[in-house]
Amino acid sequence: MNEEILNELDTIKDLLLIIITLLGVIVLGYIVKFIAKLIREWTTNRERAFIHIASGLYEKGSYEELSEYCEDRMKNWSGSPYPIYWLARAQFKLGELASAKELFETALDMEPEWEASIRPHLEKLQNN
Repeated sequence: MNEEILNELDTIKDLLLIIITLLGVIVLGYIVKFIAKLIREWTTNRERAFIHIASGLYEKGSYEELSEYCEDRMKNWSGSPYPIYWLARAQFKLGELASAKELFETALDMEPEWEASIRPHLEKLQNN
């Protein structure tokens, strides 16, 4: 009889371990999902802040300052097309046409969906 009780307790222990493991996996899944959401929000906010600053500098005609700002961001924000695109716009306004063309093409390669925004700039560069 004691052996039967020990076997039952062993079975219960195994079931509890399975339940705890499953709960741990579920909780871990929620944590990963939450962290991914935070990262997406942080990235979106970073992009919005960058665009706000870059467009403000562009609208003020501060093209050299915009170039410096974009070059600084490119060092710390590799893989993002935003500073490349805005640097291209600044370079275009500063008359650095070869650089602007290369940067626009790079941004377009990185973000093909931006073609409607980038193509007009490339066409202007073709005409110059």
